[in-house]
Amino acid sequence: METQTFANRQAALRRLTGALRGGRLLAKRLGLLAEIRKAGIPRYTGASAIAVEGRTQAETKSFTFGGRSHRLECATVLLPSLGVT
Repeated sequence: METQTFANRQAALRRLTGALRGGRLLAKRLGLLAEIRKAGIPRYTGASAIAVEGRTQAETKSFTFGGRSHRLECATVLLPSLGVT
């Protein structure tokens, strides 16, 4: 589940030359995305209204994607430090 949108990715293309200079990191990210795709793991980009629910630990996460509400069971939630409030 990712909060980035198609428009965010399009805007990032302006910085492609800088990303290419960090070739190893870019290759690693592309490799990880390929592994996710190969494993058949759904990828939700542009998710919003994200919530983690549970009494004493994470049990489910809910979010909106493609205009529909989704709810997934989980035991662990990782939050990147980008824009988390």
